[in-house]
Amino acid sequence: MSELKNHIAHFWAFNNSSVENAKSTLYYLVFMFYLLLIVVSTSDAMILIPSSTVKLPVLGVPLPLWEFYLIVPLLVIMLHFNLLYNLIQHSKKVHCYQQTENDPDGLTVFPLVVNFVLANKKTPNGMFLKLVMWVLVFAFPPVLLCFIQWQFSAYHSASMTIWHFFSIMLDALVLMFTWHKIFNPTLRNNEPSKENEANDSEEKPGKGIKVTKARLGQLKMTFKAMKVSWWAMIFVGFAFFNLIVLLIFKNTDGHSVRYLMPHLNVNNQVLIKAEPSDQIIQRFIALGKSKEEAYCEYARGINLSGRDLRFCNFSGAYLVNVNLTKADLRGADFSSADLHGGNLTEANIENTKFHYPKMHYVTLAKVNWRKAAHKGADLRNAILKELDWSKLKLENYNLEGAIFEKVNLENADLQRLPFTGAVFKECYLKGAKLNKAILYGVTFSENNSLDGAMLTEAQLQGSNLNGVSLNGADLSKASLEGVIWQRDTVQGVNLRNANLQGAQLEISTFKGNFLAGIGLKGLEAKATKGQGNYYYDIDSTNTGSLKKLEQKFQKYNTNGHLDIHIKDVKEMVEERILAAKQRIGSTDSIAVSGYLGNSDGDDFIKARRQAACQNVYIAEGILSQKPFNTQKENEQKRQELVDYLRNNCALIYEKIVKRGVVKVN
Repeated sequence: MSELKNHIAHFWAFNNSSVENAKSTLYYLVFMFYLLLIVVSTSDAMILIPSSTVKLPVLGVPLPLWEFYLIVPLLVIMLHFNLLYNLIQHSKKVHCYQQTENDPDGLTVFPLVVNFVLANKKTPNGMFLKLVMWVLVFAFPPVLLCFIQWQFSAYHSASMTIWHFFSIMLDALVLMFTWHKIFNPTLRNNEPSKENEANDSEEKPGKGIKVTKARLGQLKMTFKAMKVSWWAMIFVGFAFFNLIVLLIFKNTDGHSVRYLMPHLNVNNQVLIKAEPSDQIIQRFIALGKSKEEAYCEYARGINLSGRDLRFCNFSGAYLVNVNLTKADLRGADFSSADLHGGNLTEANIENTKFHYPKMHYVTLAKVNWRKAAHKGADLRNAILKELDWSKLKLENYNLEGAIFEKVNLENADLQRLPFTGAVFKECYLKGAKLNKAILYGVTFSENNSLDGAMLTEAQLQGSNLNGVSLNGADLSKASLEGVIWQRDTVQGVNLRNANLQGAQLEISTFKGNFLAGIGLKGLEAKATKGQGNYYYDIDSTNTGSLKKLEQKFQKYNTNGHLDIHIKDVKEMVEERILAAKQRIGSTDSIAVSGYLGNSDGDDFIKARRQAACQNVYIAEGILSQKPFNTQKENEQKRQELVDYLRNNCALIYEKIVKRGVVKVN
């Protein structure tokens, strides 16, 4: 009778435990798959944006992304430990059930995978059931943790990756200390009695710490009984490898391990923090403006300042008003991206790809642009500060309305580029190539240098040249209608066939300039008498043309997207146009010799030589000019100047030879 009661007790204990473990296993699997679904649905754009949230499936509750990936590993470990501990207790009941029940076919076993694996080890499907149990109970949590670590390592956060590594290691330890006990439940009964423990106790002399032989033996048995799971070590190894790769990546330029870890890919995605309201959009449309303009002006950009975004793919992305101050952008791709209103101050852009990006109103300050891969950047109305663009060739750039401040453009190739409405402050453009550049209404405000620059056929109508030194520059065939040009000294300039109609000149020292064929209709000259200039065929009847400049600024007035963001600049240019028209329409005339001085070839050559000896840029500029009618004459005068510099200005000559910009014999 007692055996029957004992048998029934074991049977009910086994079945009740099976029911509870079936429920807990189901809850565990549902929750694990639920977490897996959230992790899989986490996009690169969500990882990129620090303030982004993850929405719980079905529930729709938003959770902060960073906090979610911080807490989820703990939940996984807790659930995994809870399941394994329950299975250890359940395995003891299965063991007792096996000892009391003779059921080789498992007909009385509760239908649970764990029961069939533990209670009926000789079942035909035993290997398959063990595999199912291994995948769902053993491997699922560490695989999920490894996937979490791998995916979030694209954030390039060492602290978070280290935390994920420790969580994987903790889960592996849980497996090592529990997994074998599910299959060997009797190990937990091998405990010494309290009497033996008391008898074997000893006290170490001088330390006051009681250590029992029984406890040492128990610890030894536990470690012997524990079968270290090599599978668990594989998961730890993967996590450790991922961590080491990230640490190498963080402490180097990242090129050696860039293909061993994930990087964010957000190409062609809209990446803004908050969109403008419908009321703002409707107001812009009512004013004849576009929805894009409303976004550019009122959309709140994301803050990525100081972030490690190396090798991220932003190609075609919409990043309006983004803050990338001091961000590490090495190897990133911004091809065809829209960075309107962004801030890249002090960003690291080494090997960053900028192929045809839209960068209107961008602030580009203190960045090493020459180390980036750039082509066709649209930098309209951008703020460009403290950049080194010396000797760069800027192809297909658009620099209309840009503000240049302390930018080094020495010997840069800027030919045919549009600069309409641009402002230059303290910029170094010596020797720059600006042939056929569109410089309508440009303002050189202060301390700019264009000595020796090439500006042949440049469009400079309505520009302010007060703040720029142009000594030795080549302005042949340049359109200078309506310019304001007030300088202490202008010398060695080639102005052959240049149009100066309606210009306002006030230059104290104006000598050594080639002025053949210039247009002077409406010229207002307020300066001392010119000296050593050479001229002939002066045109004092042709009114020139300000039409292109007017058309350009009418476009700026009607199209808000192209509107110069400094209203004062636009107003000043319009004032220059109006004043130039009035001067051109005036009947007052000025005698050529009254400003240009007498045309004397010998004095002209002498003045050019004196100018060339002042600095290497003026010398190179004059040597590059071809003001005379024939090639033979140009070569002859050039060689005479080279010989003069060699004999009389040796330092200048040596610098010319060393720089190699202009070839001399």
